[in-house]
Amino acid sequence: MRIALLGPPGSGKGTQAARICQTFGLIHLSSGDILRAERDSGSPTGLEIKEYMNSGKLVPDELTIRLIRGRIAALDKGFLLDGFPRTLPQAESLSKMLLELHRPLELVINFDVASDKLARRFEGRRMCSNAKCAAGYHVESLPPKKEASATSAARP
Repeated sequence: MRIALLGPPGSGKGTQAARICQTFGLIHLSSGDILRAERDSGSPTGLEIKEYMNSGKLVPDELTIRLIRGRIAALDKGFLLDGFPRTLPQAESLSKMLLELHRPLELVINFDVASDKLARRFEGRRMCSNAKCAAGYHVESLPPKKEASATSAARP
């Protein structure tokens, strides 16, 4: 299976992606995770990504597509795209790339969540303060076992 989950940050894409991937044995491809991993790798591409992120700019579509293409081309099983594409030009580029790889999407799910619910979800997000853990929590729906071990969640 080849699936894409779309929707705003905080809509539940990551949570549902983990469940779907576990159930169907898919590879979870989160565009944010891919970009952060490449940034942290110290590669020339990672250094370029770091410049964009440090200046508060979005990583260009061409660069993001190139990274995602590399990940998908290396796979020998199904995958789930989490949070990409975000725009129509990204969707068009992704569709073209997937057709070239003979791996078109089979399912696209759009998460539509009211803005007041998104705000509440963000306000309750926490992350484990242990850098090696970095597990995500929510004060209402998934509280940490030790309150002192979680801090407000803002991804780097």
